[in-house]
Amino acid sequence: MLGTQIIFPSWPYLLKLIFTIFIILLSVSGSLWYFKKRGYVIEEKQKFLRLSAIWFFLINFSVPVMYTILIVWIMRTGASATDLAKTFAIFLVSSGITTLLFYWFTKKLMPRVESGKSLLNWKK
Repeated sequence: MLGTQIIFPSWPYLLKLIFTIFIILLSVSGSLWYFKKRGYVIEEKQKFLRLSAIWFFLINFSVPVMYTILIVWIMRTGASATDLAKTFAIFLVSSGITTLLFYWFTKKLMPRVESGKSLLNWKK
């Protein structure tokens, strides 16, 4: 949400929320489309866990992209070095939190995988 508030400051809150949800759904459906196109099948019994793992994976990689856009926006508008330092601090904290969430999720909620198999147990 922070990214849409910075990039589109004049948009109403509801429109920002809809835009954010649309981007999230687009990311998840895009990854599912890719796996389906490649011929992978998701086992039904663990579908929720796998989708959630993809979700955290996408969040972990979207945070650096969002804050790169934010940094470019700050530099183009001539913001001070203090604003840039705050942006980097927010980036480090938020990417650290999402990395820890992804690590915790895969360690605690995902089933253990035998060696030689992929983490998400994709089958052709």
